[in-house]
Amino acid sequence: MKRVVALGALALLAGCVSAPVPVIHKTGSSFAERQAVADQCRIESLEKIPQALVTEYRPPEYSPGFTECREDPVSGRRYCRETGGFFYPGSSRTRDVNAELRERYIGSCLRRSGFEVIAKPICGSDAETAYLASRDYQAPAASLACVTDDERIIPRSWR
Repeated sequence: MKRVVALGALALLAGCVSAPVPVIHKTGSSFAERQAVADQCRIESLEKIPQALVTEYRPPEYSPGFTECREDPVSGRRYCRETGGFFYPGSSRTRDVNAELRERYIGSCLRRSGFEVIAKPICGSDAETAYLASRDYQAPAASLACVTDDERIIPRSWR
């Protein structure tokens, strides 16, 4: 029974650990510098690779019902059962076909500026306080155990 409780507690704690998220890194850089370079690269990418929105449409579908009949062997009567049809509504979504290319461009822009994109988990409350204290001058990537949620200054789709 104790093992079951311990395994349950471990599973609960594992759910609290965040998956690594991509963040911009350059040893010694400040948060403001990272934010400025990320914004500059995003703006540059939109100027060079504009949005190309396409709408994908799925039409509604109707699946007709059916009638199933059988004959009672004793009385000779015929019994039928009808099952209704189903209507599946249509849908549409709009997406940017240039989004992936623009994200690659942002990554190369960051590298040209001397930054790199690394993956680190988001800190818990105790680790977050320690990270915030040293955030003005970013530590080497190997010594960063985690980052705060606001460090995700690159597109969330890079996750």
